[in-house]
Amino acid sequence: MTLSFDVNVPPGWYAAAYRFVNVATGQDTRLVEVPVVQVALAVEGTGTRSKKKAA
Repeated sequence: MTLSFDVNVPPGWYAAAYRFVNVATGQDTRLVEVPVVQVALAVEGTGTRSKKKAA
């Protein structure tokens, strides 16, 4: 199983994490850290058109 989620962010350094939550009970898992990444080029899309932003 692969999970993915696209986010629109400006260029920069990002550190992210995720956790799973059971909405029925409120029980959650520990935070799982994702490796730090540098976004050098952001691509923004709306509909069928897209714009590229320079870093």
